[in-house]
Amino acid sequence: MFLTSNVISSILLFTEGILAFLAFSGLTNSCTPDHGETEFPCEVSKLYNENFLGIPVIGQICQFYPMLNVSAVPILTITLRNNFMQVVPVKRWIRNSNCGCLMFLLDDKRRLVKGVWSFIFSLPVIIIVMFERDPQIMISYTGGICGPFILFLIPITLVWYGRKKLGEANEQNFNRSPYQALWLIIVMIIFAFLTLFMALYGAATGKSGE
Repeated sequence: MFLTSNVISSILLFTEGILAFLAFSGLTNSCTPDHGETEFPCEVSKLYNENFLGIPVIGQICQFYPMLNVSAVPILTITLRNNFMQVVPVKRWIRNSNCGCLMFLLDDKRRLVKGVWSFIFSLPVIIIVMFERDPQIMISYTGGICGPFILFLIPITLVWYGRKKLGEANEQNFNRSPYQALWLIIVMIIFAFLTLFMALYGAATGKSGE
């Protein structure tokens, strides 16, 4: 399932690249001082979606794309909240604290309390974007460095130990993936470390935001 999702995402990314190539290479735009026709666009915008504003249909879809990311924020905060509550003993810390005003946070089955927890986990992001003029640089660091661990190294480790434990128990897994070859895991590990190396190299040379 892990490899299948990566294959599908690679196909979709390749398709997106083809569409972008067709969108840029097939249009002309008169934006030179002598009003001569040049390739579209006149300059590449920092925001990817702004490069397609003048293209019918594709421009509207790309312009709406950031709203799709915003709509995923509630799901991300809920997932982060649940995972954090399972890993970190926050409830025990609240019980041991002398602050009675925090006791209502223990009743996390109420919708209001769930909303408060989600807002708490959203505060760091809100504070960062309020004071950081160019958050893209920080996203390049966090995504480039943490991404290989979250997307590749941690899942590979969990799958590896899960298969090992299942093999020691001599049990049959009905949800077994058809991608069991060792070389697939090696390829994923190499790709993860290459991605991590490129992110660290970009951070060291100051080109991570480009």
